[in-house]
Amino acid sequence: MEALATITSTQGYTGLQQALRARWLALGIRGEDLDRMAGLAERYGARLLGPWPTKHMGTDSLGRIMDVLAVKLVLVEDTELLAEISRRLGVELQGRDVTSRNIAGGQNNANTAMPTQRKRKRRRFLAFKGNPELARQLRNRAVLKQSARQRSRIARIAANARWSKSVRSKSALTTGKGVTAKP
Repeated sequence: MEALATITSTQGYTGLQQALRARWLALGIRGEDLDRMAGLAERYGARLLGPWPTKHMGTDSLGRIMDVLAVKLVLVEDTELLAEISRRLGVELQGRDVTSRNIAGGQNNANTAMPTQRKRKRRRFLAFKGNPELARQLRNRAVLKQSARQRSRIARIAANARWSKSVRSKSALTTGKGVTAKP
């Protein structure tokens, strides 16, 4: 691997934004040129890297801006933080090589397809199937718990639903809409 010149080190998204802004200013690239070269909308770079950013960099815009600013991301292990995390977890994390983990046949990159797991279709439990008498008894019990106003409202909704079906079918017959002639 080639020796890389370290421009800055940072943690977190805000630090990355500030580092990219500092690089943008250090190179002296105008905002319009940054937008044009990165293929971004007009003044979008300023919204991403301005002193008070109003937009967040996504997967496309981050890569494009990094290309224009001629920078790349390098992940470096923070040994002090790793020691703290392993102490908290009570697990020894140091010395593990995460790049050598065997994922999907030995390939460990973004091009490796991960097999999807199908969700099992949950079977519905039909309590009243084959037992209509139980369903009738429970419905009668529920009706007794309802007030007269609630029962009236439910009956009105059911009647409207029945009448709307009837009116729709009659209007289709009289207007000829929705009815196709048999050849």
